[in-house]
Amino acid sequence: MLIDTPYLSLGYVKYFSKDAADSILEQLEKHVTYLPSEACRVWGKYSIPRSMASYGDEGLIYRFSGGTFKTKPWIPILQQLAQVANEFLPKHERFNYVLINRYKNGNDYIGFHQDNEPDICTQTPIVAFSFGAQRDLVFKRIQYTVPREECKNHPITLKVPLEHGSILIMYPPTNEYYTHGLPKRLRCKDARISLTFRKIQNKDG
Repeated sequence: MLIDTPYLSLGYVKYFSKDAADSILEQLEKHVTYLPSEACRVWGKYSIPRSMASYGDEGLIYRFSGGTFKTKPWIPILQQLAQVANEFLPKHERFNYVLINRYKNGNDYIGFHQDNEPDICTQTPIVAFSFGAQRDLVFKRIQYTVPREECKNHPITLKVPLEHGSILIMYPPTNEYYTHGLPKRLRCKDARISLTFRKIQNKDG
């Protein structure tokens, strides 16, 4: 475990060799189809500073910041990675969805947020793969969520460098007490692809 407290619980492993990670990155760059930029606006107004793709089981939809996205069918490389991600779940569970974000360079980023979309199964971990440029994922404690007497034992911020070929596991209840974001890194010139495997259940069917 990277850190394990009642409010912040993360696992981290450098899972793939460089050669394997390079091969996976090449396949992702070749085969993943990203959503049109006009389809990925926050609340229909603001463009997001990265490319996004949505893959998963047939019939699932993903709701994100006011938008609704149908999942594309699994492709072979994503099926292979899903099998790896499932290793971090109990045997009776499996992931049915993956959100892919591509950051073309250090100008692309994601702001601080919680993964609290209405369809996410909150008791299932989120497993995030990183390929390409190393970037920092920063966790920030949400003010007033952790009891005052316990604050000293829980960091206000935590920076996790995400290496090429690494896997980060975000266990519950982390999303209830911490936001996370990927800040700009202007010196970074290379692309990074993030794949976050999730279990979702559409409440309306």
